Amino acid sequence: MSVLQGLPDLGAPTGSGFAAFGRDGLIVSVPDRLELTRRDGVPELMVSLERSLAFPPSGLLELAFNAFSSTPGVPADLRESVLELSVVLGPISPPAVLAADQLLGARLAIALMPEAAQVIARLIEDATLPIDAAVRLAVRAVAPRAAFETVVDPRDLATRLAARLGTGARVTRPELVLALADLLGAGPDAAEELALRAGALVAEPAPGATLDLVLRVPAEVAPGSVRLDLAEPAAVIAHRVLSFDPFAAAREVAGGSLDRHVRLITLPGLPTGQVPVHVSANLPEPVTDLPALLADVRLPAAPPKRPHPVSGSLALDGAGRTGTLTLTLAAGELPSGEARLRALMSTGEEVEGPWRPFDRRQIVLDRDGFPLPLRVVLASDALLALATVDVVRQSGRTAGRLAPGTPTLAVPDLPGDPVARLVIRPLGRGRVLELPVDDQQRLDLDPAVLPGFGGHRARLVALRPPVTVEWAPEAETEVRRVPLSVARPEAEIGWTADSPFRPGMRWRVAPGPWSEPVDGPVITVDQAAPVVVDGVELVPDRRDPSVWVYVPPGPFLDREPSLLVAGDTAFLQLTSRIDLPEAAKAALLGALAGRAGQVRALPVEVPRVALQVKESDTWQDVATGGSSGSPPWRTALSAVLNPSQAEAVKAALSGTAGRARLVAELIEADIVRVQSRDLADLIK
Repeated sequence: MSVLQGLPDLGAPTGSGFAAFGRDGLIVSVPDRLELTRRDGVPELMVSLERSLAFPPSGLLELAFNAFSSTPGVPADLRESVLELSVVLGPISPPAVLAADQLLGARLAIALMPEAAQVIARLIEDATLPIDAAVRLAVRAVAPRAAFETVVDPRDLATRLAARLGTGARVTRPELVLALADLLGAGPDAAEELALRAGALVAEPAPGATLDLVLRVPAEVAPGSVRLDLAEPAAVIAHRVLSFDPFAAAREVAGGSLDRHVRLITLPGLPTGQVPVHVSANLPEPVTDLPALLADVRLPAAPPKRPHPVSGSLALDGAGRTGTLTLTLAAGELPSGEARLRALMSTGEEVEGPWRPFDRRQIVLDRDGFPLPLRVVLASDALLALATVDVVRQSGRTAGRLAPGTPTLAVPDLPGDPVARLVIRPLGRGRVLELPVDDQQRLDLDPAVLPGFGGHRARLVALRPPVTVEWAPEAETEVRRVPLSVARPEAEIGWTADSPFRPGMRWRVAPGPWSEPVDGPVITVDQAAPVVVDGVELVPDRRDPSVWVYVPPGPFLDREPSLLVAGDTAFLQLTSRIDLPEAAKAALLGALAGRAGQVRALPVEVPRVALQVKESDTWQDVATGGSSGSPPWRTALSAVLNPSQAEAVKAALSGTAGRARLVAELIEADIVRVQSRDLADLIK
């Protein structure tokens, strides 16, 4: 079942999304609408139309759109989708296959054939003629369950369907549902579920952005025996068709005009042989490690008018990865040849993609023409509000970072240095996650799909009951209590981690210190009596009883203060530390009389250390700073003192108590402690 966990459960719809199979409380969002992407408030739509008496009309449609879901949740696992543009007169472009990341604002370039260019020109002039941009989404999901079971021979089933509907027939989904239910004896309550599973054996999606299917030819279907138990969960590919009118959307923003979205190009009326060729690369952006992208164009010789081959190159480094190259051909000749992408990588290596044929002035090269495999990493807004994501290569070099404003990266697999792992660092407190990439070509990241998110369970086991265990989820402050007795020395506890960066829980036997966060299945609880040496309370480390730990008792002076007086102004410098000096730690170890092999301070954060002086019965800060972040947590303080402050510091340095003090704020296991020591005591 693990391969199904987290997939949308088609039997549990929630708005436009679905409950995640095997993940209680998690919703998987599936897109239910399309919208033009906006850059600086302007829809990303551009139509370039070329007009000439020498050539048939042609054009290029460039647009970027997003597929949105009205139901928030974890993004669905989208597979390759199909885009088709049409009007009431019929399609104006052949179906285009889109990778999943191209549904998230990636720019697309679509070359328009002469007939389509004429239709688009009419659309611009006639706002009443709608255009339909339809996308058929493919989503990996878990099929709904139903009480029906049968065994089928796929070839036999395909033969019976062909006899009923026609060999290789194009059928609607309702037609296939009715035919399969009738042939296999399924009732109305199982017909749709049966078509989802059995339909994949005998039919495939029809070309275009439609839910229609094409029956497989029986001779091409493998014979055998397949058991279909609709009561058992199974993975299927489900489809959904979305559509919108990009021209109407752009008009709405522009107040009814498309002028800013149209580029009219008039070519010479007489054929000169100078033919502009427009080249576009449909790539996910941004692409890392790519200082320069080039396109090469070549045309073979075409005797007798043009006895020599023609070639040229151009850079595609501008916005949209587009460019124009002028070719010298025979008068009236239409371009027909091959084009390829050529990439200069950050390593200094130049790599070449495969040659692709073209027969028009608009050349569109897709990502399969890029010279190297591209891994696309996408991070949700929910994740980027919590963390940054570094894409790290096998060599350890960071290829790129996902952060707010850069939620998508396309990372080429460089020869000898492929993408190896993702390093996800929380913006606040919490653990750093490292995820291997393996062979995945597309990675969708969201807090809910990262390890540690969601429900956890653990078993508390007391070694010496009776005790009362206090515990709390790592990211929460509410403390729960569990009594463990001789009769009941164990207890099951559970919690939900809303952040994958803080998935554990912390515990203690009051009034002992809190543990570090743990998330293991079994937690052994031992109540050890603390030992107090020179005012420092020590307890055994729960993970290693030979190590005794303590909360660092500072602040102390790490270096003697330096006070320089010049007239009415004084300059003070001192360095504090939070942990004990090594000699004091050795004294603690000696006082434990062989019970400990090592003593160490518990890990703490020290966000603030201050030197304060007392003026008019009020303590005032004269210098503040933060610690170094690691033991012994040193802080360098300096201040310019006025006469009264200087007098207070001089008195403290002379041994007068109550005039100056060091104050430190410590955070240990989410507990804030404020500790202070009189400067006079630290000088003695």
